[in-house]
Amino acid sequence: MSSNILFKESNDTTISDLVRRYSQRTYGVSYSFVRNKEDAEDIVQEVFTEVSSSLHKFLGKSSVSTWIYRITISKSIDFLRRKKRKKRFGLVRKIFEVEKVSNLIRDSEKTPEEILIAGERNQALHIALNELAESQRVALVLKFFQEFSQKEIAEVMNLSESAVESLLQRGKKNLEKKLFKYFNKTIT
Repeated sequence: MSSNILFKESNDTTISDLVRRYSQRTYGVSYSFVRNKEDAEDIVQEVFTEVSSSLHKFLGKSSVSTWIYRITISKSIDFLRRKKRKKRFGLVRKIFEVEKVSNLIRDSEKTPEEILIAGERNQALHIALNELAESQRVALVLKFFQEFSQKEIAEVMNLSESAVESLLQRGKKNLEKKLFKYFNKTIT
């Protein structure tokens, strides 16, 4: 199906409809990677700018949502690479400061010790996730942070469902090893 057949409406209406329909989940996917509200919002804008300028190239070989999520993942990973080059560990500190504040607000009924432990676990998880191979990290983020089905992940990553299952299994195993090493270092 060609994009001309798929999108008969005017481009402005089509883009508006796509933004309305997919911006919230696009934001969620992006936020799962960058862990910062403003950066995720910027990425969403970049995504829909690219969608708007590339709409005529869309061939309909996948669903529109799959195409948009692929762009989102690509933009999010590119953003992280740029950030990493600029300031390797600054992003990690920034992520956890934002998360600590939101956790404090959300978990106001917990004791300070429980909040501290939860924050440390959250920090360890995100550090370990960022150390995984990119494909494993993408699969795990989509599955466990965004609750995509294996079929949806396969479509977004352009892989078979069995390849996604393998990525998820290896990713969980590698994540477990990294977390075990982290907590083992922390305890000793």
